[in-house]
This record gives sequence, C-alpha cells and structure tokens, in this order.
Amino acid sequence: YHLGDFTLDRLSKFIEIVEQLNFKELHIIPGSHDKWIKEFKQRYSNNIHFIDKEYKKIVRIEDPLITVNIHKKLIILCHYRMDTWDRSHYGTYHLFGHSHGKSSDRDNLSLDIGVDCHNFYPVSFEQVEEFMINKKRKSMENSKFSHKEAFDILIEYFYREYYQNELEESFEVYLSNKLVIFLSDAKEIANLDSNKFVR
Repeated sequence: YHLGDFTLDRLSKFIEIVEQLNFKELHIIPGSHDKWIKEFKQRYSNNIHFIDKEYKKIVRIEDPLITVNIHKKLIILCHYRMDTWDRSHYGTYHLFGHSHGKSSDRDNLSLDIGVDCHNFYPVSFEQVEEFMINKKRKSMENSKFSHKEAFDILIEYFYREYYQNELEESFEVYLSNKLVIFLSDAKEIANLDSNKFVR
C-alpha cells in the first residue's frame, strides 16, 4: 500500500517508476499531489492496470479512505491523519502520510508512515506493530489505568501469543486455560513481557 503523493509528475512517469519496483500488487491511496490518477482512471478500466502481464504486477487505485485486514488486525488507511477513526476505541490502527513527519506524535494508535519518517524505506506490518507496542507502553507508563484496561491488556497479550504460536485449539479454549493458570499464580504477572502488549 502507498498512502499517496507518489509523484508530482504525469502518468507516464508513474508507470516508469513502478516498472522498476518489485511487487505483485500495488495499492495506491490518492494523495493531495497525485494529479496523474485522473489520467490513470481515464485510461484503465476499474482503476486497475497490469504493469507486467507475465508476472501479473497489478496497480490498483483505491478509495481515499479504506480499511484492510492484515494478520487479523484492522488498519485504517488514509493519506491524511485523523484524530478518530473506525473502531479506534477497539484498537484498530490508523496509518497516514501527507505530514512528512511534522504532525505531533500522539498516544493513540496512529502512525505517519511517510518514507521521509523512516529513512526512505517502506514500513512493514511487523514494524508498524513495533511502533504501536511502544506507543502503548509509553501510554501505560505515563498514566494509571483501570482494572478493565489492565484486563484488556492481558487479553491482548494472550491473543498475540496465541497467533504467534499458530495453535490448533480455538482461541477461546486457549484463553480459558491461560486465564486459569494466570489467575491461580500471581507470580505470572512478573513474567509478562510488556513488549508483546499488542492485539
């Protein structure tokens, strides 16, 4: 996914650049300077273009605001930063560009993934998770949280552990077993790795 402002140039320049990139599917979220997208939509049907039919490299122009599901994590993508977004209070992530690293950092689960914020490299899902983990940890360190918030964090920890280990039993069974063990031995609290506090 590219969150906008791919090039200030014309469509021919966009095609020239993407032909050099290594990808199977490139999803473009329109940015404020992507004037070439109008020409793209006029030329290609359904906002899709096959750059290389042999290898099936696909470029797709998306809506300005979309929700994607990556590794069972909902992520809201938009060129612009938002203060609130779909299911933000349930832990969804919001990724944006546009700001060139100049937007003030916030405790919420949003992240400027513009390349000029990340040494001009693309950002992987795993890196996004690491950023969000650090944000959650800093937020917890700077504020007291309720029993419900503490319990939510505990569930998130077990959720992450479950999917990392690719277990065959259902998450509900796994969670029940873990909670019985955890609650019967308070010492387990000291063994929690706060780096894994992520849904």
